[in-house]
Amino acid sequence: MGLSTSRARDAGAVLPDEWRVLRTAPAAGSWNMACDLTLLDLARAGRTGFLRVYGWREPTVSFGRNERTAGIFSKDALAAAGLVAVRRPTGGRALLHHREITYSVAVPVDHEVRWQHVYRAINEVLLRALVAMGVPAAVVETRPSSSPTHHASDVAPAAGVDAL
Repeated sequence: MGLSTSRARDAGAVLPDEWRVLRTAPAAGSWNMACDLTLLDLARAGRTGFLRVYGWREPTVSFGRNERTAGIFSKDALAAAGLVAVRRPTGGRALLHHREITYSVAVPVDHEVRWQHVYRAINEVLLRALVAMGVPAAVVETRPSSSPTHHASDVAPAAGVDAL
């Protein structure tokens, strides 16, 4: 299934016409985050979008880029519970990754683009792919975050929509 860039443009988002899809083996959380950062740098430098599908080698808690952890989470306590901790290059709150399939998207977009539109366009593509595979998926409206979003990588909590 291809990405409908014309439909994304209609929604106010300008997504790239060229995409690279990468499927990587389950890896350590630190490697996964380094890979995502590398793809983000490549997307910013060019005109190609990247969709990466991957897994986690061990149970890992990832914390959002700006999430406060000092005095709240203990690395020792997480390690005692058999969990590794990493910092995501994106916003949001702590997520537990274990026996799951994760995806990341890195796209070159203009600073004038409304990030919520990009997030919605990407979710539309994912939703169509899931439905095409027979998964009973639907768009779910969520309450947008009350905190302002200043970076593309913080868009998820503020978009107010998710594909489930």
